[in-house]
Amino acid sequence: MTKELKQFLQDNRSLIEREQFYELYMKLGNTIGKKNSTYTPELTEFLINCDMDPLDYLPSVPIGYMKCSSLLDHIRIPDHIEMVNRAAFICSDLKTVTFGEMSKCTHIMDYAFKGSERLESVILPKTCSHIGTDAFRNCDWLETVVIPTVDPKTYIEDEAFAYCPYLTIYCNPGPVENYCIEHKLNYKLLTENKRTKIR
Repeated sequence: MTKELKQFLQDNRSLIEREQFYELYMKLGNTIGKKNSTYTPELTEFLINCDMDPLDYLPSVPIGYMKCSSLLDHIRIPDHIEMVNRAAFICSDLKTVTFGEMSKCTHIMDYAFKGSERLESVILPKTCSHIGTDAFRNCDWLETVVIPTVDPKTYIEDEAFAYCPYLTIYCNPGPVENYCIEHKLNYKLLTENKRTKIR
C-alpha cells in the first residue's frame, strides 16, 4: 500500500463510505495488486489503526481479523458481510457469534473459527450454505450451532466440526440434517424444537 493512499485514508476516514472504499483503494495505487487483497492482514491492521473497523468497509470478515482487533466475547456480523474468510477468527476468545437478520453471508471458509476454545454458540443466517474444512475444528466447548439453511446445494466439508465433543447442531430437514446423520453428529430439527432455547 502506498504512502499516499495511507495518508489519504487517514485524512479522510470520517468521510469514506463503505461503497466508496474499493474505488478509492484501487484508484490511489494499491501496490498489492488484486481486488481481493482487501482481505489481507496488512489492510486489516491499517484500518484498525485508523479507528476504522474492517467490517464496515470490506465485503467479508478478513483473514486474521481477530489478531488485529480487540479481544471480544461476542460478535454480531453485519448484514453486508458476504463471507467469513479463512482463519478470520482462528484461536479467538469469542464465546458467541451471531449474524444480522438480513445477512448476506453465504460462506464460512476453511479454519474460520478453528481452535476457538471458548466458543459456545454460533447462529448462522439462512443464507449460509457453505462451511469449509476445519471451520470449527477443536472448538472444545462449542455446544450450539444453528444452521437454518434449506438450500439443496448446501455443502459442508467433512472435517468442519471435528473434535467438538459437546456440539449439537440445530437445523431444518434437508442437507444439513443429512450431513449430521452421515457424520454422526448430534442434531435437533428446528421445526420440531420451536420452543427450544438456543444460547
